[in-house]
Amino acid sequence: MAGRRISIPLLYGLIAAAAEVLFILITYWAGPKVFVGGVAFLGYVIPIALAAAAVMAQKKANGGSIGFREAVKTSFIVFVLGLAMRVLFPWLLVNYIDPHFKEQLIPEIAAQAEKSYRTFGVPEDRIQEQVDNLKKEPFPLWSMLTGLAWSYIVFFFISLLIAAIVKRKPGRK
Repeated sequence: MAGRRISIPLLYGLIAAAAEVLFILITYWAGPKVFVGGVAFLGYVIPIALAAAAVMAQKKANGGSIGFREAVKTSFIVFVLGLAMRVLFPWLLVNYIDPHFKEQLIPEIAAQAEKSYRTFGVPEDRIQEQVDNLKKEPFPLWSMLTGLAWSYIVFFFISLLIAAIVKRKPGRK
């Protein structure tokens, strides 16, 4: 019986998930300010780069051509796996692996939220209510899963963009 080969989208998706875990661990080791700071958003570059690489690899495996639908599917699978890990691993980290770290994050998250709310002109009573809610539970699973769903929608459009750029029909040069 011949060995089964892992599909390109799955392979790149697993690489994206592992890279996200590594990136999150690096921000974790750097401390609370980095973990919730602007640097943390650089982690979104990982699945984008790997999704584009996966589409190019799939195109090469297909002999230099890839259809739009296959390119979207390939890149979106990478996004699904990478983004799932980007959301679920921090939740596991602060709720089960190192709950003490969650306590260190609360002041940082509250300060950032307060600053953001003030930037957008939110009334003081509403700011205080939101900051109090954050202090009670800064990482609610339902909220993180909702964010993941929105990320999937946004990254689906990025999949469409990658597919539009990379696609090539068979026989075209």
